[in-house]
Amino acid sequence: MKKAALIWGASLAAALACGPAGAEDRFSIDRFGGMEAPRVLPQLKSKQSPTAIVCATGGGQVALDARLAACSSLIESGKWKGKEIGWAYANRCAIYSAQGHDDKALGDCIQAISLDADSVIAYQIRGDIQLTRGDSEKALADYDSGIQHGAHYAAIFIDRGNLLLAKGESEKALADFNQALEINPDSTRALVARGAARFTGGDFAPAIADFDRAIELTPDNSLAWFNRGSAYFAKGDAAKAAENFKQALTLNPVNAYAALWLFIASGDANAKSELQAHTAKLSQKSWPWPVVQFYLGAKDGAQTIAAASNPAEQCEAQFYVGQERAMNRATNEALPYLRKAVEICPKDFGETIQAKSELIKLEAAPPKPEEPAAKPEPADKKNAPTDPEPDLKK
Repeated sequence: MKKAALIWGASLAAALACGPAGAEDRFSIDRFGGMEAPRVLPQLKSKQSPTAIVCATGGGQVALDARLAACSSLIESGKWKGKEIGWAYANRCAIYSAQGHDDKALGDCIQAISLDADSVIAYQIRGDIQLTRGDSEKALADYDSGIQHGAHYAAIFIDRGNLLLAKGESEKALADFNQALEINPDSTRALVARGAARFTGGDFAPAIADFDRAIELTPDNSLAWFNRGSAYFAKGDAAKAAENFKQALTLNPVNAYAALWLFIASGDANAKSELQAHTAKLSQKSWPWPVVQFYLGAKDGAQTIAAASNPAEQCEAQFYVGQERAMNRATNEALPYLRKAVEICPKDFGETIQAKSELIKLEAAPPKPEEPAAKPEPADKKNAPTDPEPDLKK
């Protein structure tokens, strides 16, 4: 996954993140909506020369290359010192970042911070780069520093909140999302992130309210629709969940998870043709194709578990096998898989919350004596049995 508000199938620092899937594929913090508006750049407080104005914003009319040239001209002139030249480095850092030149951006951000410890934009951009490189601890430290030095814009609080949520610190994450919404009440990204934090805490009704508002602001936000469907399903309203998953799939037809959850929420085990149609264009070499194949009956549980190649996929495989057993009312068979999912899945994964919710429902009704109790498949596929186990669905 990529970054997170709540993550489906991968961890935050995975973009924050969802590992195998893109940022808009599942229930995740950052995947809860598009990017925030461009980050506010530091504003020059003196020497408002034409070159400085172009470096800063170009009045909104100057291309990035022109801005880059202006900032470089200021840096190379040798006329500025201290915080003022630090300001130019911070602007150039932001421009390099926008152009995708992370190494150059990182160098300039480091230089900006060394010249001006209050360069909050440099902290945020450096944190963003650290995050994309998989170092969530360094990213969190940079977001902390930016906020400590006075950053007061929604994006940095959302970014820090996403990381805190991925660490399981949902209360701190919720405080950051609340702060972001105080700064910008109409931030869809903050609303989806706060909804994810509330979902993680089991507060489904408030989470749905946040997703409602996000959809009101951006009706074409497939992530908000998907996440609202997830909250409805966990709350026990499968019909409304299906409506939301269907809309999420309409907005993003290549979202395999929306297709899977539409099938699950429908409760119709005979709707495999529809699932097959929705997933026909998916890559058969990437996750979650093995899960799709399992729900279509082309793989059994053991084969699905064995196909998982990393911890995120192992978490998902255990959950989706258990969910399929529950869907087919095989309670004794479902329980071990769902319990294993709760054990191995990160706290901010959507699968974790859904597994807990399903367990509450299943454990409320004693399993039938005649049902065989299945053992969960090993999380590490290297330890998976060599011979496939019988297909427990039959």
